[in-house]
Amino acid sequence: MNYLTYRWKSRSAVIFAVSLGVCALLWSLSLTDWASAINANPQPSHEESEPVSGIKLLFMPMFKVTMLTLIPALLCLLILKTSTFIASKLNKNAAPTRLSSSTELVCSKRVEETRDVATFYFPNSTMQYVAGQFVMVTINIDGTNHRRAYSLSSTPSRTGEISITVKRVNGGLVSNYLLDNLRAGMPLELSKPMGLFNLQACKSTHKVVMISAGCGITPIMSMTRYLLDNNTDAHIKFIHFAKSTQDLIFRDEIKQFSLTHSNFTAVTVLSEEKANGYEYGLLSDEMLSQHLPDLTGRTVFTCGPTPFMALLKECLQDRNFNMQYFHQESFGESPVAQDSHQQRQQYRVSLLHSNQTVEIDHTNTLLDAIEAANVSIITECRSGVCGACKCKVTKGSVEPNSTLTLSEDELAQGYVLACSAQPTSDVVLELP
Repeated sequence: MNYLTYRWKSRSAVIFAVSLGVCALLWSLSLTDWASAINANPQPSHEESEPVSGIKLLFMPMFKVTMLTLIPALLCLLILKTSTFIASKLNKNAAPTRLSSSTELVCSKRVEETRDVATFYFPNSTMQYVAGQFVMVTINIDGTNHRRAYSLSSTPSRTGEISITVKRVNGGLVSNYLLDNLRAGMPLELSKPMGLFNLQACKSTHKVVMISAGCGITPIMSMTRYLLDNNTDAHIKFIHFAKSTQDLIFRDEIKQFSLTHSNFTAVTVLSEEKANGYEYGLLSDEMLSQHLPDLTGRTVFTCGPTPFMALLKECLQDRNFNMQYFHQESFGESPVAQDSHQQRQQYRVSLLHSNQTVEIDHTNTLLDAIEAANVSIITECRSGVCGACKCKVTKGSVEPNSTLTLSEDELAQGYVLACSAQPTSDVVLELP
């Protein structure tokens, strides 16, 4: 349910209840008038030439009762029908209305972390998750449902509530909408937690390196909180990159960790401001070697912008790091906007079993083609992270934006994520 529908239904319910109350009151008053009329009517004397007939005495109050109740009743019906119609129009493009295994939670608290980042808290008594996982948020904007993945910044070691931390993005739709509109007391639809970037699924050692940039700190913080809350034997090196001191998310909590946990060491690097107590610069081989002179026996968890993680991966590979212990979070990326002067290339996507062929241009995804053919396919995140839309390319080539959840064997067999793959030739698809 979107915010507009939520408010409209609430107000309609109040109006409908008041209207019913008015009906009941008018009916009661009409019956009272009827009874008063009967009691007040004297028995006609013999001198009266036209006594009041019983039929007339009965008919007039009943007619009054009918008129006084019928009009408000029709008004109530009109209000109810109108509210239902408007609510349906607000959600006319919102199918499917809810992800499988999703739930609607009411925001209990909003905390401003920085000038463009806020954390939203929700009460939780049933949702189970592992530190590092994410949820899909579904929000209705102007009649259309939009879904985005957000890491849980909370940790399962602190029960009773969950939280997501959202950063404003230039040109961003959902994140900016949440920051502009979501307040305590408002509902939000969240999917069940998912994702393989977590402390259970990832191969790990007791020497852990947490490296994040910007809002990529959210799953990193979730895992760090869990390790420290449970007094594990993990030795944590926490390295975070931000633009300035005004952009430091969870700054006070990280400082507190350094004071209270001997197995936790934090380094914060600023790229646009020089300040006491902080490093200055960008990620590089030299900086990494300075803070991590020995990579032996370490496990690296990282989350941040794609170029940042690609550079980190390259630096580690150059130092012969065992990449089995390198784990990164990635939500996939939307296709890059094409130059308006660049010619769009058209490709044919043929669907086996349904014997349908759809023509799309190279900026569309395979999922766009499947849905254009009205062929049913399971979708969840639409961001290349859940793996629900996995399908097999039996002929042709595609450009994948995300291969998360796909094994090496599946990639070798031609499996792709339909929501995150664009055609580079005519393609034949085999759906599950």
